[in-house]
Amino acid sequence: MLAKTQFQGSLSSQHFGRLLQQLGITDDITETAATLYFSLAWPGAPQQFSLGTLRGEVDADLQNGRILSIEPGFGRILGILALSQWIKRLQLDFSDVYQEGLTFDTITGHFDLVNGVASNRDFLIDSIPAKISLTGTVDLAKQLVNQTVNVLPKSSDAVPIAGTIVDKLSNLIARSLTGKNQEGFFFGSQYQIKGHWDKVEIIPLHEHEGILNKTWNGITGFPWLEQDQ
Repeated sequence: MLAKTQFQGSLSSQHFGRLLQQLGITDDITETAATLYFSLAWPGAPQQFSLGTLRGEVDADLQNGRILSIEPGFGRILGILALSQWIKRLQLDFSDVYQEGLTFDTITGHFDLVNGVASNRDFLIDSIPAKISLTGTVDLAKQLVNQTVNVLPKSSDAVPIAGTIVDKLSNLIARSLTGKNQEGFFFGSQYQIKGHWDKVEIIPLHEHEGILNKTWNGITGFPWLEQDQ
């Protein structure tokens, strides 16, 4: 029987961003508490660890933090979701809550790893301006990402009076058209993020946009989230 190393446990930290910085992973996450559960394995002895043979699963739960600037590596993957482009385009005022980067309430997700490729179906960033969900894969060994991102702006939070009226109206129409209250039917946007994580490509998937977002794009000529040129 071939030797195999198994590594499982949990990690809780009230200063997770500081921990990531001290470990040299990234300094793009700050002011956050986190709990991680993991069960990992790779063939061979512990010192024969290799990302390309890593298998297992990881559950992550981050609370009340911020994602800072766009930097290479892990921070870049998350940093591209900072939504600064469509916030600026819509001229919404988040000065009281929108500091440097993206302020979030929670980040949760489950990852299955097979031969160094992490798959996720329920990665959710619940941030101040929007809910952002990701589905796809990250190849840890080759540093490649292929994710589908759904962005659902919290318009009623962003524009308290007009947004509440529009939300109620759109929900009413959505129920009439679809027979149910379909979250994101009018406002949601979808994007594909792929490529090497030092230089990812952001591709708007217009066929999956909400009705009002499609109308906005048609009138103005630019999406709510744009890739920096």
